[in-house]
Amino acid sequence: MKRAAKVCLIIAVILIISGGAVFCAAMQKIGWDFSSFGGGKYVTRTVPVTGDFQNISVSGDTDDVSFLLSDDGKCRVEFYESEKRPHDASVENGTLSVRCADTREWYVKFPVVSVETPVIKIYLPRKEYGAVSVRSDTGDVTVPKEFSFESVGITTDTGDVDLLASASGTVRIETDTGDILCEGVKADEVSLTVNTGKVDAISVSCGSFASTGDTGDISMKDVIAARTLTVVRGTGDVSFNKCDAGSLSVETDTGDVGGSLLTPKVFIATSDTGSIDVPGSASGGACTVTTDTGDIKLTVD
Repeated sequence: MKRAAKVCLIIAVILIISGGAVFCAAMQKIGWDFSSFGGGKYVTRTVPVTGDFQNISVSGDTDDVSFLLSDDGKCRVEFYESEKRPHDASVENGTLSVRCADTREWYVKFPVVSVETPVIKIYLPRKEYGAVSVRSDTGDVTVPKEFSFESVGITTDTGDVDLLASASGTVRIETDTGDILCEGVKADEVSLTVNTGKVDAISVSCGSFASTGDTGDISMKDVIAARTLTVVRGTGDVSFNKCDAGSLSVETDTGDVGGSLLTPKVFIATSDTGSIDVPGSASGGACTVTTDTGDIKLTVD
């Protein structure tokens, strides 16, 4: 055996022994109780919030997050949580911060499979706030139409996002495999990013609208962008229903592009092997549609 191979083998053995020693030490500390790795009993707990705040920051893990209008004019946060993974809500420098305050030791912070889903319900006394930021890995996020913000930023991995609230500035939603519903939203800029998740945009009024994705479909109904509307997809389909913008740009690989626009456009449509059916027009803003094998069929109502 070559010297280098012997050295690598010795190092590997040392690492295995070291890892085993650390595991045994951790298990000895918890009395070899494997149940300590579980999520624990789930309970409902309400935290009253005091102090003035304009912005909201929520950081979860598997938590479903929802915003609700308070019925008593006071702010409170209701948690459905594991006793071993408590949450915290407090006002810091004008921002309501809601997060998981996991107090478990490092050696029991391993992923577990649980039938329970932690929930964060945020009851707000007002309808208008500044910036709202939400991060949840696998949890769903719901923001109802009663609220409006200066800006909205929501990020999930597999969780779905339902945004019905408006913003005076920017709306940015990012998911991996989660779906996005953006309905009744008014904003200056709307950006919806997915990987394989599906996007539904309904009755959206904005200055600019943009959506990027891989295989996720996007369906748009009554989406009106004063300036630009841009969609990029891999194999996802793109569907318009009575939408419009100053100018439009759509790019897909194998996804189809179809539907209706409200005003005439100068159509520039190209497809390598897909069929093309668009109106002929010499006026209006540009509508550029490019696909590889996807079909293109657009009309003007």
